[in-house]
Amino acid sequence: MTLTAEVGGHDVAADAETLRKLHVPGDPLILANVWDPTSALIVESAGVRAVATASNALAPVNGYEDHSHLPPDIAFDALRRIADSVR
Repeated sequence: MTLTAEVGGHDVAADAETLRKLHVPGDPLILANVWDPTSALIVESAGVRAVATASNALAPVNGYEDHSHLPPDIAFDALRRIADSVR
């Protein structure tokens, strides 16, 4: 069975497959932690093949403390803006 889902204009299954293909033995995948679209664009322009983020990066830049203080709707909106800004 194949599951398909689209989130914020992104095909999640296709994105997951792209990420899986970036894991190549002998060519490690380096992930840079970003906190907003600008930092994501800088990381992408430096040649990093994928960007990552974490709650401790998203929470403060959105005006919240980390450790479950960042409301889900704010977190997902921030993630959407980041994902939409990079390839």
